[in-house]
Amino acid sequence: MMPDAPKNFVRQKCGRTRPISDVVLVPTRSGSAAQILSRCKPPVWFVASSRDPAVCQGLAFSYGVHPVDLVEEPDDCRQWIARWLSKHGVAAKRVMLVAGPSARNPKANHRIELMQLDAEAMPLVQLER
Repeated sequence: MMPDAPKNFVRQKCGRTRPISDVVLVPTRSGSAAQILSRCKPPVWFVASSRDPAVCQGLAFSYGVHPVDLVEEPDDCRQWIARWLSKHGVAAKRVMLVAGPSARNPKANHRIELMQLDAEAMPLVQLER
């Protein structure tokens, strides 16, 4: 369970109406970050990748979260999400990565990264709610 500070921050910031990304990628072990962020009912989809099928099953009931069951963690999130979006026919130019430490990189910092994807390689299909 995450401490109260992030939950309070999310509650205060839920009023944002203009998205800064087309999709949000949330690699997760427990699903808590994706669940907390989905409480805001954001206007963009979250792609929550996890190696735990039980976590993916639990995330299926979170608003706007598309859980993806992984066999193993990808080496490069940018390449992985670009391939995943292309495979599923989703046009996205900007992807926000919300990540923290992982099994592969346990000393990593928590971070939010805005990734610019190659729009020419993406199909012209919009992901709709």
